[in-house]
Amino acid sequence: MKVFNWGRSSALIVGLAGLLLLSMTMVAVYSSIELARFARIEGRRTVIVYAAGQTLAPGVHVRLIDLARTLLRLGYVETRILAAAPGQFRRTTDAWTIFPRDGKGLIGLEIRGERIARLTRDGIDVESAVLEGEVLTGVGDATGEDYRPIQLAGVAADQYVVGLDSSNLVL
Repeated sequence: MKVFNWGRSSALIVGLAGLLLLSMTMVAVYSSIELARFARIEGRRTVIVYAAGQTLAPGVHVRLIDLARTLLRLGYVETRILAAAPGQFRRTTDAWTIFPRDGKGLIGLEIRGERIARLTRDGIDVESAVLEGEVLTGVGDATGEDYRPIQLAGVAADQYVVGLDSSNLVL
């Protein structure tokens, strides 16, 4: 009967197999740690959603688009005198004056009923004007908040943004 002799070549094979097993285990542990860290970072990342600026044009219903609240959300300040600095607006029953931050000139709105009848930029008639866009949701809105609901009346029909994730439909 022949006894198997564990020689140097057998010891080398067992050592290499152990080294291979150890390196595969190390790769698996490293991958698990990095994937867990990545998942934590992704869980804290917030998606920022922007809305296009509100379009102002003759025929737009000022109360339905809630222009005053839109301007306040954008950081504009209402004044009792003529708007004289960027970020100010003034409203009366028949006219609005908005001094936008874009530097393109004073926006004048002539109101009839509750609709814009005439639109001017620095006294010159124009077809439309667009306010700056706004962030609908993003970093610091509220803890654990995925989105901030908005009134659809505050968004022009051609400016709807539809987003779809795995469980929600967001307009």
